[in-house]
Amino acid sequence: MLIANRSPPKSPAVSITAPARSTQVRIAFNAALVREASLQDVPYMAIDFDEKRQRVTFISTPSREYQGVVAFPLMPDGGPSSSKTDSKALYGPKTLLSMLYLQAPRHYDPKIRPGRVGPEISIDLESAPASYSDSEHVFRAYRDLDLHPVIAEAANKLYLDGHYANAIEAAIKALCDRVRAHSGKELDGADLMKTVFSPKNPILRFNDFRDRSDRDEQEGFMMMFAGAVTGLRNPRAHKIVKDDPEDALEAIAQVSYLAKRLDRRAKKA
Repeated sequence: MLIANRSPPKSPAVSITAPARSTQVRIAFNAALVREASLQDVPYMAIDFDEKRQRVTFISTPSREYQGVVAFPLMPDGGPSSSKTDSKALYGPKTLLSMLYLQAPRHYDPKIRPGRVGPEISIDLESAPASYSDSEHVFRAYRDLDLHPVIAEAANKLYLDGHYANAIEAAIKALCDRVRAHSGKELDGADLMKTVFSPKNPILRFNDFRDRSDRDEQEGFMMMFAGAVTGLRNPRAHKIVKDDPEDALEAIAQVSYLAKRLDRRAKKA
């Protein structure tokens, strides 16, 4: 009796690809890994980077956030509506996943261990390229910022997807909305800021207006709010501006500071 040759069963594997024309990194778990780690019903994966050990760990989680870190949907490898494959994949921005992007394309032998809410899958990378360190530090610094929640909601996804100019513009639009909500004025741009924070007749003030120093502070904040609009938002609204991640981080942090100052100190005159 002849026995047909069969291919040896595949070993569990993680593959990383990052097409040049895409802004996304694709992280695929092959069918053998899905079976061995029981990933069939895992909804999301958070990603933990251990630079010292050059290790990346994918952590099963039931929600879109894990200990303050954004988690990514784990879907069929062919896309969310695909039923053609038993493999699973998740996709994330190259800017956020640069530790993986800079080593793609590559296949890795994973280590599987139980986690608190599901399996954790780790892969060991090669030493990071020298160019990796600076950019990753910037992204980590951004994720560690304690941004005003309204500014974070407006800017975070854009920033982490690499749309830095759009993130700055969105943050300042959110700041303008916040000023309108506090003041009741339906103006926009520098006119809004100069009307609301005018040191001569303020609608919102940052102090008790007891002396010249208080008036100087009021005028200074008026200039800062107006400058955020004219210097940061307007150029990005009217032409294409290419921002790098560090410039965008500093700009968004400044806008967040103004929003926090507005909420904490500004009061109706």
